[in-house]
Amino acid sequence: MGKFKYRRYQSKAMPSTRETIEAIVAEDSKNDASILHHLNIGADYIISNQRFTVDENETGNSLEQKLHTDFHKHYPEYVHSATEYLKEKIHDFRPEVLIVLGTGQGGHVSELFDDGNSTVIPYELIPGFIKVGVSSHEGQLHFGKIKGTNAVIMEGRKHYYEVADFKFGMKLAAMPVDVMTNLGVNTMLLTSAAGGLYNGNIPGAPEQPKSKIGDIYVVDTHWKSFSAHPCRGAKYTGNEHIPERDEFAVMSEPYDKYLSSKVEEFIKKTFVPQSIYTTTHAVNSGPDFETPIDARTLISNGYHSVGMTIHEVLLGRFYKTPLNIVSLACITNTYNEQGIGRDGHEEITNAGKITSPKVREIIPAFIEAYQNRPVPT
Repeated sequence: MGKFKYRRYQSKAMPSTRETIEAIVAEDSKNDASILHHLNIGADYIISNQRFTVDENETGNSLEQKLHTDFHKHYPEYVHSATEYLKEKIHDFRPEVLIVLGTGQGGHVSELFDDGNSTVIPYELIPGFIKVGVSSHEGQLHFGKIKGTNAVIMEGRKHYYEVADFKFGMKLAAMPVDVMTNLGVNTMLLTSAAGGLYNGNIPGAPEQPKSKIGDIYVVDTHWKSFSAHPCRGAKYTGNEHIPERDEFAVMSEPYDKYLSSKVEEFIKKTFVPQSIYTTTHAVNSGPDFETPIDARTLISNGYHSVGMTIHEVLLGRFYKTPLNIVSLACITNTYNEQGIGRDGHEEITNAGKITSPKVREIIPAFIEAYQNRPVPT
């Protein structure tokens, strides 16, 4: 890898972190530049406060590791910095509902808001947020009212597999949930591209209806095949910048039953009939699709769908007052003898053209269900 040229940026009268990084990547190789720009976690604390030093022999990998370590050590400051930045942009507006649009589900998002009016903020301008790297994830926030309810839409997400540091990568990917909870969010609607896990006869597998591209399943429960967790390590107990967390997350009912049932009812009465409407969802860390044996194993154990996203659920359920969560598995590819995803990411984004219009109809119905939900006594 190329060497970063830091010597000229070491003076006390230093520019902002973003300006410094832009200057560095402008001088360095494309390969190294992509690392820093892709990472994009540079709140002004890092370089301007000189919490660690860099020199002319620094490599992209070593700097990236320093940034990740700093992020973990000073995580509450990053969350606070992002929260305060957004408060400056949205003023007194406080969202109650967070909607996350996954692969292929974005585009024309402002039209979902009342009068087509939303405040749009790109992730790359928010301290501590990470620039998304997967195509079809626009990477911006939309704040506004949907059917009169204060909402924020994340158009695209950062996936765990996009972050090179597997020790703190889940924390990096999940950080927006802490920030949105600080702003007032109590409920989440999550959407993600998923593989449908039955599209043929497999000896020994339980009888299951066939999945088809364009189906939308409401996640009833999930299983994840890896151990990473956004709350591993420090709990930040008593830290005013972090929503209060529990010691352990109760996952007996990770998804809100009332809201999920209302979304399921809407899907049943609105769209072309599906064989199933709820799913036992499997989650792999990615970025690889499932091999034939992966898919057959999941099918034989009763899973109806598989995806690569779970970090928002894990963090949202860890709070003392857990978030109310609905998760939609948007079926964008299906099992066959070659496994899942044989045509790659393009297959998924093309299938998003089928699921995205459905998601756009589901969102107002979800908001209505949220507005009419039973009030806890």
